[in-house]
Amino acid sequence: MSLNILISSDTWPCAAVISALVELPQVAQIFVAAGDVEAATKSLPSSSLVTFFKAEGPHSLFARTGPIDALFYIPVTGQEGAKGRETIDTSIAHGVKHFVLGSVDRKGAPEGHVTGVRYFDAMAKLEAYLKEQTVNTHMSWVILQRVFYMDNINDDFAGKAVCTLWAGLPPGKKLQLVGLKDVGWFAAQTLLDAEKWKGKEVGMAGDELSFEEADRIYLRLRGSRIPQTWGLVGAGLKWAISDLRQNFEWLGTAGHGVDVEKCRGLYPEIQDFENWLKTSSKT
Repeated sequence: MSLNILISSDTWPCAAVISALVELPQVAQIFVAAGDVEAATKSLPSSSLVTFFKAEGPHSLFARTGPIDALFYIPVTGQEGAKGRETIDTSIAHGVKHFVLGSVDRKGAPEGHVTGVRYFDAMAKLEAYLKEQTVNTHMSWVILQRVFYMDNINDDFAGKAVCTLWAGLPPGKKLQLVGLKDVGWFAAQTLLDAEKWKGKEVGMAGDELSFEEADRIYLRLRGSRIPQTWGLVGAGLKWAISDLRQNFEWLGTAGHGVDVEKCRGLYPEIQDFENWLKTSSKT
């Protein structure tokens, strides 16, 4: 059976999702709703299966696509509320059969998964809304819950700043990690096999390391330490950007709670940090 897929996301994992989908024979067409079509066509994988169009709000999503079998959605930061809910409602109204929501793991939080991190808690509310709105409808759902992206670790300014903040977590505090390539695999699998995955929250993590452990692996493979910037720069960014501050404060106390071995059972080829450095890292 050939499926028509709609990706409504301008976020980082989009390229990995497309790359995974175009390799699979079940895909008939991939429609990508992008805020900036020109930029998307330059930065995202090209294929005869992929059609880009301008995203002009949730109600514009289906004007160019015809019937959609499965939709992948990650809201842009700041649009997890009304626009996220509208995207879900519009998908149901237009007959989307299966909805995959890209979210974030919060299982290290107390009961109720309230973290104090604005984005995390907004996504918790959107997850709940998706579950509520699809009761007694034709649309099934899957929620993918990622952890800290390994791909944050690079030698540009933003990458160095994030690594500086990671290094500032309490000594020995472990951080769960996942590669974008593996997020793409989970997205593709859950989009194309609704019967297997529907109604599930799927945590995605390939490794769990303290900064000190990760730094030793990086040194052994690269001959240098994980790139960082001046501590004052990282601290300044942390306090200037509220979401970033909340995120790392939470990571330093509670943190993600994905069952890494269970995740590896679902996908044995998921990358640990060492394999990611060898095969996927840009540094």
